[in-house]
Amino acid sequence: MFEIEDKRQSVAEYFAAAYKPLTYPNLPVVVVKKRGMTLFFPIEVLDLHDGQKYQKKFDEQQTATLIKYAAKPPIDRFKIIREKADELKVLRNTTNDTFGIVFDNKFAQCTGKLLDAPKIKFKNSELEPRRGSWNLMNVQAVNPVNIESCNFFIFREPRADLNRSIDAMVSISRKYGVNFARPPVVKKIRNVEEIVQQSNAQLCIVILPDKGTSRYEEVKRRTETETKTITQCLLEKNVEKLTKPPFVGNLLLKINSKLGGVNSILTNYGPVLKEPTLVLGVDVNHPGIGDLNSPSIVAIVGSMNASMTQYKTIIKQQDRRQEIVTGFKEDIREMLRAFYAISKVKPTQIVVFRDGVGDSMFQDIFHKEIIAIKEACSSLEANYSPKILFTIAQKRHSVRFNNPRATNRDGDNGNVVPGTVVEDIAHPTLFDFYLVSHHALQGTARPVRYLVLLNEPNYSSEVITKFVYAICHNYARATKAVSVVPPIYYAHLAAFRGKAYLEREFKTDNVVMRKNNPDLNSKLFYV
Repeated sequence: MFEIEDKRQSVAEYFAAAYKPLTYPNLPVVVVKKRGMTLFFPIEVLDLHDGQKYQKKFDEQQTATLIKYAAKPPIDRFKIIREKADELKVLRNTTNDTFGIVFDNKFAQCTGKLLDAPKIKFKNSELEPRRGSWNLMNVQAVNPVNIESCNFFIFREPRADLNRSIDAMVSISRKYGVNFARPPVVKKIRNVEEIVQQSNAQLCIVILPDKGTSRYEEVKRRTETETKTITQCLLEKNVEKLTKPPFVGNLLLKINSKLGGVNSILTNYGPVLKEPTLVLGVDVNHPGIGDLNSPSIVAIVGSMNASMTQYKTIIKQQDRRQEIVTGFKEDIREMLRAFYAISKVKPTQIVVFRDGVGDSMFQDIFHKEIIAIKEACSSLEANYSPKILFTIAQKRHSVRFNNPRATNRDGDNGNVVPGTVVEDIAHPTLFDFYLVSHHALQGTARPVRYLVLLNEPNYSSEVITKFVYAICHNYARATKAVSVVPPIYYAHLAAFRGKAYLEREFKTDNVVMRKNNPDLNSKLFYV
């Protein structure tokens, strides 16, 4: 029911008076919210047209089908592009000849350099990545944690072999260096509230019955805002894999990192980290197109040590669709204080990796975020002015590379190998480059464009490209070089976690973000 001209009417009554009586007046209506108005449409007066964009989240099967369809190797992708380019009508337009206009439909030829991968150092060995990958066989974490207490929470009656699987996991963990002081305790629960009530363990492993996001987000939202417990979620179908070293190894990468341990470091970070350096990753996550009430989520991560394995994290909300970080000056002050508290020295340079910024926003970033960094430094100490290296990482572009001499022998399918950097198709005046740092398991590898907006240390292109590629091997939860530098990866994960903290205020449409427990901010609890 709604009011119109001081008279209460139903949707069916309104349509009967204004148009014609509805055939199915008792069916539900479609509610459309637009520009502050709420509109009601009977289903029978609407048509559903083909080819519309689907804006909701796909389920697991839909996602797999889409990836399989879209992930074309370079050989196939470039063949399709070539065929479509040859069909362009502009190539057959004789008017172009009159003006001497020539359209080139050939691929751009460019030269790439292949960078050397760094060695990965574990407690008992050093590994050389092969095609951007290595494994955990017979290695121990550089700084493994000791787990004093651990609870396994399960929403169903535990399987008969659950304890056997847990014992196997504990045994495999010991070989990696992660020790459980006492056997984990299995607890059957009915809801997430019981996890919160019993979250007195150092680590809580939550066994989820399916991949549904709502329960996962509730677990993270409540445990990380109401307690300081670290949680690790595990699908019920994967419990039997706790007896397999490769699976447990990948699980331990996350658990050890979340609890403050260090899995591995690099043998050489290059000259950039020779002096005390605060490395920051910044990302802003915006609400989806159909979400009219949620704020944007900002995540800032900062490395607190020279090996870039210890981070402080800030997660906060700001006005929706606002890309420039508000309150950035105070965020930087907080990061600088934390760095000094841990390392006992002030950073002499600040390296910033910024995600999600288009070319049109470079001026805003320079005059607002970079200035905020400088103001934060001078506000802490009058003459304190560390050098700033500010780099923007862009993934949303259409540049792809194909190696015409590649074979399928190594499974490349035409992809360039990890460590390929291309500079000769870069911006004519700005300092930028394209880097493929990862091995594409399927489809065509997407290079990341790194654009150096400010280079006060005056590092050469060679120094910066080698540094960026090296730290792509420093991602805590993977045994592969990742596609973008870890500070941005962590900021992205943290911002995404902030979305899980969103909840609607009581009796309003306002959506606000819960604050996570500050005791978690010194750990990578979101990896």
